[in-house]
Amino acid sequence: MIFQKLQPGGGGLRNRSVTPIGRIDASQARTIAEEQTNSLEEGLKQANQAGNALSILLQDDFHAITAYGPLPSDVVTMVVNVDINVDAIKGYIDHITGFACVWSRNVCYVWNFARRMAAVPTCYAFPCPLSNTSSVLVNTLAPLPLASLISHSSNLSNTTRREPGLLLVSPTGELRAWDSLSLSLSGVDKFATIQIQLQDAELVRCLQPLISCPGSFILATSHTRLFRISISPGISGRPTVISSLMSRSTTWGTKLGSLIRWGQAYDPKAGIVALAVSPPLEGDTSMGGGEAWALEVTGNLQRWKLDFSSGNERFVWEKEINSIVLESLGWTPGVDVLTMAERIEFTLLDIKLTHTRDLAVLVSYIDSSQVDQAQSSVQPRSYAIVILEVLSSSSLPVVSHTVKAKHREYPDPRPETTPSLSLPSGGPAAFIVFPERVVCLSLSEGADFEEIVSLNSQGNNRIIGNGAAPLAIRAIQDKADKPPALKLITTSSGILEIELNPVELEKLGTSIVEEQVARDTYRLKTQLEQAVFFGDNTANPVEFHLQADLIGDLATAAEQLSKEILSSNAPHLPPIVDLRVQLADRIGRLELLIRFINTTGMLNKVPKPGKRRLLSDLELLTATNALWLHHNKKINALSQSGRRSRTVLSEVIMSYMNSLGQNPDEDLIRSFFRNHASAIVHILVNVQAKLKSTLSHKSNKLHTRSSQLMAANEIILTVYNAAIVNRQKHSKTYDLEKDTTTEPWTSTPNLLDILQSHYEATLEILQQRAREFGPAMDDDQGRFGADSATLLMDEDEDANGGSSDQSKWLHHTLKDQLTELVEKSLAMMKERSAFTESTLGTNHPEAKSLQERYLRLRPQLIFGLVKVKRQARAITLAEEQRDFRTLVELCHSLASSETEQRERNYILKYKEEFAFQLYQWYVEQGRYHELLSQDPVYAPLITSFLDRMDYGKFSWIHDLAIDRFDHASQVLLNEAESEKNLADQKIMLSLGKLCQVAQIDDGEHLDSEKIFQDIEIVDDRLDILQAQLKLSDLCKSILESQPQYSLLSLDQQIDILRKHLAPNLADRPAFGQLFDRYVRQIIAGDALKIEDLIEFYGLKANLDEQVEDFVIALDVFSRAKDLVPGRAQLALKSVWRRIYIHEDWQALKKSSNLSDEDLITCLKSTALYHVLSSSIDPNDSGKVGLPISSPNESFFDPTISLDDDLAIRFPDHSLSELEQLSKAYQSENRKLQEAIESGGVWEYYGEIVRLIRESDNLSDIGIGDVTMMSE
Repeated sequence: MIFQKLQPGGGGLRNRSVTPIGRIDASQARTIAEEQTNSLEEGLKQANQAGNALSILLQDDFHAITAYGPLPSDVVTMVVNVDINVDAIKGYIDHITGFACVWSRNVCYVWNFARRMAAVPTCYAFPCPLSNTSSVLVNTLAPLPLASLISHSSNLSNTTRREPGLLLVSPTGELRAWDSLSLSLSGVDKFATIQIQLQDAELVRCLQPLISCPGSFILATSHTRLFRISISPGISGRPTVISSLMSRSTTWGTKLGSLIRWGQAYDPKAGIVALAVSPPLEGDTSMGGGEAWALEVTGNLQRWKLDFSSGNERFVWEKEINSIVLESLGWTPGVDVLTMAERIEFTLLDIKLTHTRDLAVLVSYIDSSQVDQAQSSVQPRSYAIVILEVLSSSSLPVVSHTVKAKHREYPDPRPETTPSLSLPSGGPAAFIVFPERVVCLSLSEGADFEEIVSLNSQGNNRIIGNGAAPLAIRAIQDKADKPPALKLITTSSGILEIELNPVELEKLGTSIVEEQVARDTYRLKTQLEQAVFFGDNTANPVEFHLQADLIGDLATAAEQLSKEILSSNAPHLPPIVDLRVQLADRIGRLELLIRFINTTGMLNKVPKPGKRRLLSDLELLTATNALWLHHNKKINALSQSGRRSRTVLSEVIMSYMNSLGQNPDEDLIRSFFRNHASAIVHILVNVQAKLKSTLSHKSNKLHTRSSQLMAANEIILTVYNAAIVNRQKHSKTYDLEKDTTTEPWTSTPNLLDILQSHYEATLEILQQRAREFGPAMDDDQGRFGADSATLLMDEDEDANGGSSDQSKWLHHTLKDQLTELVEKSLAMMKERSAFTESTLGTNHPEAKSLQERYLRLRPQLIFGLVKVKRQARAITLAEEQRDFRTLVELCHSLASSETEQRERNYILKYKEEFAFQLYQWYVEQGRYHELLSQDPVYAPLITSFLDRMDYGKFSWIHDLAIDRFDHASQVLLNEAESEKNLADQKIMLSLGKLCQVAQIDDGEHLDSEKIFQDIEIVDDRLDILQAQLKLSDLCKSILESQPQYSLLSLDQQIDILRKHLAPNLADRPAFGQLFDRYVRQIIAGDALKIEDLIEFYGLKANLDEQVEDFVIALDVFSRAKDLVPGRAQLALKSVWRRIYIHEDWQALKKSSNLSDEDLITCLKSTALYHVLSSSIDPNDSGKVGLPISSPNESFFDPTISLDDDLAIRFPDHSLSELEQLSKAYQSENRKLQEAIESGGVWEYYGEIVRLIRESDNLSDIGIGDVTMMSE
């Protein structure tokens, strides 16, 4: 028995043989698969041979299923020839006799299933009695006879007991009995037959042997009557059969019932549905023959006392149990029985006697309050076992407790498919047997145990019979030695045995949520174990599945099992010595785990992080397998060459295992690969540390460092290649195909650093070897192809200058490794970047840092391949990474013809992504001609590129080439605004104006409003530019007039210009500093800002003919269209304020002895007159040509903010400089105030306006010049 030695905790489950599954090479995989299939098939076919162990189909801490034995060939033939969906077929297993039988309507086969011997057991065939009725109802719903073996001894351990006989009873009461099974071989017609005296339309429903009284049976009918059958040995081999009605006291009720049933039609579902017999208590002679119980379909329960010695029986009582069963199914406080009956519809199916002498009643029911009304009319039924206490003979049966199954089942319309109940040895194990599955329960009150065993190929496989150890009532309720078991007869899988763990049957449920979740999760884990270790072969008839409404944490359960397999701690892993097979077997188990979860449709119940951890376990184990195959090959080559030196990998593993305190007497290398696959990352870290130490010791020969580096690279690349291939193959299975929300173990920061470290070390070693050995290292390696496991070099292999084939092979191997390291580094950086951006956001510092690192290292890694003459791979890698800037640079390192061809191909393939990087490279290299002289077919791409970029200095040339004059004009004018050099600015403005004119076609004219406005704006800007050029020329002429001008420093030049142009600023340092800044820009040929230009023209002394500069300042102001309103007023007021204080009005007012003509002459010589004469339009007294600000409107606002307005206006000034500047403006305010109050500037202002208008009127009538008239 599987559970016979099982201790709590499941310690007995490891001693079993499971054929490994694996993924090694083709021949090994085929061999393993054949062994596995043959093992299970042989177990199913030859389980009954003596000495053979049972083939275990399923096993865990809760239950086990074995292939007990095959069906005889005659039975198989019968099953094959019938349609189990239409034709009825039934079976029975008798544990007392050790025989099993299967029968159809016509024949019954019997064989010894318990005798385990090499020969096929004899199969006996017997003809079945047929129903002597033409009722379609009987032939459809009750087509089969009842069958039972006739035991001649009640002692189960009696090895000398006689061969049993056979009893068959047709539904209409014809009884046939054979005294011995062997009669079927020579005298099958030697049977005794009688006709049970049935009433009209009465059918035989049940047949129950009396185990304690061999040869005695009870028959139950559809009219609720019971018959006692006694069979004893007879004459000439025919047994003697006696049938007697078990009588009960006749009442008017019973008579009335008989009259009512008289003349009715057959009802195969009426009457008694189940019988149960209680054997006498061991050692108690008072009970005589025990008790019998009959359950009627109407809910009545009959109780009978039996006396085996006298053959008599006594009717005890008949009770109705519907109400108490109903209450047990759905009792609700305050709800009466009638209301519950409307809500719950139930059917009584079967009864069995428990070892506590209680009755277990099997009930199917539908609770309408728990049914989805949207479902179809056919609803799945729930099932429960109601335990009735019936020891008292006077009171009603009482419900002790109810065991409800979580499983629900749809009704099966096929014949002979009613669910039945089986209690091995009277419990506490209980089995509800359905046609295609068995529900295993515990009858212990409060127990939390339920297992479902389903057949795999349900369409072709079906349970047709079962049997368990019979009940034997003991005075002291000791535990049975054997675990509870149930044997099943199936149509396609022979006899199966279900065995339950008695320890689990007694475990009680818990009300603590955490404990219940832990239990449910552990149960899920065992279900996963069943599928992984037993469900890997299609020959297994047991179905492995997860319930749709599963409870527990599936992710935790799956991860726990995955970790156990990863570390070789799973209880059902087969003990395999060959590590290749053992690793392949574990990989197969992990693949089967996720495949099973997928098949059951439960993958959505595992969150993404759980899926990632499951996939990571598979990747780690696959990488471990690849690493072992690599290591095994290497040490095998070393062994064949007679060398036993340690490899880099073995040294690192030994160091790691010693750090864990592992037993040094064990094979630590094999122990690591068997039990420590999860430590692969630690091994990579230690490999990198060892490599760093080796390379840092310059005393090591170059060959030594190269060999150690190659070995270290092999380790990390073997791990990564295996993991990546596995991920590509299985990501979809784990629903992680495009997932970026979970963290892959392959791109953690420490592994990114390790990959980069290996890359840098490999590149450095290759460059050292190239410098030491020269170009000979780059010869074609084809003629010396080998690998590190078979090509063993001497320590001084490089001493001969690296000319040997082995040294060249090493060099080329390092190049290949460098290429792979670049590929892995780029892929893992992208993987890590995608994860951080998905989980933290693109703006998170870590995500930004990773992206910057990737963009920084990507070209370095790719160009590293160029350094070792792997240019072709570098180009391919740049294409794969879509690093188009690097791809552009790589293209231009080729021959010009190949460069042009590649550029055309890439532009055609990648469009803007490549073209824009190419054009950007042209710009950075100053190759404008190549950019602007591209084939016209690429003009749209160039246009799009230039429109997105700020390359106006030359993009207008392309605009002109494609006749896009409006855009060219806009670009030129925009460039002119930002251009500091006056000469360049003038060219741009002029070209911009020409482009505007060029837009005019034959249908437009220069005086059109839109064009005129655009050209007028450009003209204004040209006039402003001319004003700047005038200042530049003025300064230049002044400086050139100075002796030794070329020797003057910049400061000296500024001093000279200040003396000539602004002597009025000598006592105003703030304005003087401002003037110096403007002059410095003018000398440099840079353009002044509009406000600075206006300010400069106003700051100058503007003496003599320079008084015209005030007009220029106002003209610039009037033409400037983009001045900020507030600051524009500040500039306008400054100009007019300086115009008003330009003259000494007080002196003019105090002058005496001046004629009117002299006064007018003085007024006309003032700056105010000059400016007003240019500002006032003489043709319209209300219109002015230039902006005018009256004396009262020209004051500087002293409340202006230094931090805001002035700071914005003069951004280069410090706060102290701004304060000084504000004081200088206020000083001008005081002078203007004096001119107004004591200088009479208002009077002169009005007089000048009058003079200007009169002078113009006189000119209109031809009077002549004012000056001439004054003379």
